Amino acid sequence: MLEYLNQLSQSKLILSAGVLLLLLIVRRSLTASAHKRFKNDSERKRRWNSGIKNISSLLMLIGLASVWFDEIQNFAISIAAFIVAIVLATREYIQCILASLYQTTARQYRVGDWVEVDGTAGEVANTDWITTSMYELSIKCGKYQYTGRTLIIPNNLFITRSFTNLNYMRRYVNHSFYLISDKGENPLEMQIYLQQKLDENCAEFQETADRYRSVIERKLEISIPGEKNRVQITTTDLGHVQYNFSLFCPTQQAKEIEQAVTLEFFIYRQTLLPVEQAL
Repeated sequence: MLEYLNQLSQSKLILSAGVLLLLLIVRRSLTASAHKRFKNDSERKRRWNSGIKNISSLLMLIGLASVWFDEIQNFAISIAAFIVAIVLATREYIQCILASLYQTTARQYRVGDWVEVDGTAGEVANTDWITTSMYELSIKCGKYQYTGRTLIIPNNLFITRSFTNLNYMRRYVNHSFYLISDKGENPLEMQIYLQQKLDENCAEFQETADRYRSVIERKLEISIPGEKNRVQITTTDLGHVQYNFSLFCPTQQAKEIEQAVTLEFFIYRQTLLPVEQAL
């Protein structure tokens, strides 16, 4: 019998009920005492009732927390472990959401812009909280055309990898290419001719290109590198003559101008070489 009573006294449910009952009795007694003491002062009676209620509620919470401290501690540890597991499992999604919030605030890009992230270029087609869809562009090979592929880029790559906004390249681009000759033509005469042909191919848009270039430099507060419509001579490791071209031209005409100048190069070279060398 004594052992049963000892176990019963140690039961946390009984202890909790005892704490609640004791505090309720004390609160009821104090409230009744306040009613008798301030019977004719309703304002002070309400203040005492409110104070007694708040203090007794706080004591109830403290008493119950003391009784169930071990269980509360274990529950808190379990919740913390669960939260950590959820964060680790969804960290990529959390990073994407944070990156999306940063992009919205900083306005790094918007739908329709040309961008390059981690070496991959494309036009932004759609963006949401997790990913950004892009139409891939073949910029590195100098075509400035769509490849036909749609890329889905996680938003966190825009803040963890190298990112470049190429929007100004949608209309005009700083294009460069080179031609190598292993023949014995006069390189100075060829340079003058190629410079003339390059200027002729760029004449129709040159004034517009100069204005657009100035607008871009002023808007982005940058200096677009390279010289416009320039042909320079260098040599390769094998000693061959190399003609380097740089021009600022409409993006859609870059490859067309390159092909036109290349064709002029091969045609004119035939006139500078003896017949046996030209063949």
